[in-house]
Amino acid sequence: MAVQRRPMVAHPRKRPAPRSAAWLFAALAWPAAHAQDAVGSGLTIAPTLTLKETLTSNRDLSSSDPQADAITQVSPGIRISSRAGRVQGSLAYSLNALAYARASQLNTLQHSLSADATAEVVEKHAFINARATVSQQAISAFGTQGADGTGLNDSNRTEVATVSVSPTLRGNLGGWADFNAGANWTSSSSASTDLGDNSSYSGQVGLRGRSGPFGWGLNASRQVSDFNLGRTSTTDQMGGTLTYVPQYDLQVSLRLGRSGSDVLTGSRVWQTTSGGGVSWQPTDRTQIALQSDRTYYGRSHSYSFRHRMARSVWSYTDTESVSTPSAQSSVQPLTLYDLLYNICLASGGDAAGCDTAVRDALAQQGLDPNAVVAGGFLNSSITQSRSQNLAVSYAALRTTFTVSVFRTTTSALGQVEPVSGDLAQGVPVRQVGATLGASHRLAPGTSLTLTATQRKTLDSGAQLGNQQRTVTLGYSMSPGPRSSLTLTARHTQFESTTNPYHESALIASLGLRF
Repeated sequence: MAVQRRPMVAHPRKRPAPRSAAWLFAALAWPAAHAQDAVGSGLTIAPTLTLKETLTSNRDLSSSDPQADAITQVSPGIRISSRAGRVQGSLAYSLNALAYARASQLNTLQHSLSADATAEVVEKHAFINARATVSQQAISAFGTQGADGTGLNDSNRTEVATVSVSPTLRGNLGGWADFNAGANWTSSSSASTDLGDNSSYSGQVGLRGRSGPFGWGLNASRQVSDFNLGRTSTTDQMGGTLTYVPQYDLQVSLRLGRSGSDVLTGSRVWQTTSGGGVSWQPTDRTQIALQSDRTYYGRSHSYSFRHRMARSVWSYTDTESVSTPSAQSSVQPLTLYDLLYNICLASGGDAAGCDTAVRDALAQQGLDPNAVVAGGFLNSSITQSRSQNLAVSYAALRTTFTVSVFRTTTSALGQVEPVSGDLAQGVPVRQVGATLGASHRLAPGTSLTLTATQRKTLDSGAQLGNQQRTVTLGYSMSPGPRSSLTLTARHTQFESTTNPYHESALIASLGLRF
């Protein structure tokens, strides 16, 4: 199949506009809000309001002319969680109104949304999963990097909205095999640039069966990826899997198949694919999984280790794979919420419960859930990425420590378009970083938090890298059962050859739940 190319013309920058958030919020909110069969405390709906005042020494992140300012943020929102009934999931949305004391022309509205809901349309057979996010993301890994969630005037950040809908059908064929069929539609769009705007469509069907310790599976899939500033490509895959479970805690698998793709060359090329893996769960506290495959673009792998002790959770992942528009996790940033949410899941929690627990814990400690732990950037091509993440959380009697270290390498697959952003030169983008956090409970409802973060983008060809260091010290308390008050001091040092800067800030935040 020939690659469909779009005319290489100049694209005007979009006007920042909240055109995506309203309908995304409505689309994801209605299933939970209308879950009539949710019982007891399975469904919770909590309106929220956050008032934040930021006194910054460098509103524009300037190296030559720093401007001090006071930034007022008013954020009404809502949190929905459903843990029972036919619709389960969580939603957190806020509308952020920002006002600048010394630069009213910068006054703006921003949106923040994180939603994931699954509806059981036909009991045990038909499901629909819908996900949506709206967040602020960096446009370029080589541009100026600012602190997160405080409304600084950062031209290298834009609002990105992503939505996906995935219907699934499951059933059994006469007791000898289970079948499943599914589809996925994903769309992503940013407010101020066409870079990264994309949509994708995929479908897959599969059969699987088991006889004693042996299992088998057959599957076929098609993925179509379309980038507004890039190209449209299609990948077809089909194959079979054999599994062997010699004991309940160990599983071995082998895979063999064929793949046809036009991603690398622009025309369809068929290749044989193969791979295998081992999954071992010796106890409920420990999980180890190793997967390796030979694919149309080369080798891919996924190694993961998770271990939960009495007071700590250890997690390590090492993955190398293709990132399509429906799975861009290796290029999108990893937030503090994502980190703690993954740790919660690794410790045995369920999705809705972990969402509520993590958001409540971050609010009590005065931490921004959208604070970036591992950086990302926008791009307009299918990418091959290797991502390594190590996370450790330790909870003492009154003190909690969190350590996270990451390394990512991202490169474009196939012919690189001139409008591919950071990947346009055909060389990979490499980022490394670490976050250290400590939270000490002074009294019930009162805590002191110290967080240090370092993120670095390495030199890549003619593009010069940068490094950002941020230290925050926060004091938080709960004046009432549904309120939190946070006082935070922050200092950021950004090193680059084009726009190095220093910025310090004092932040006061009052959060209310109704």
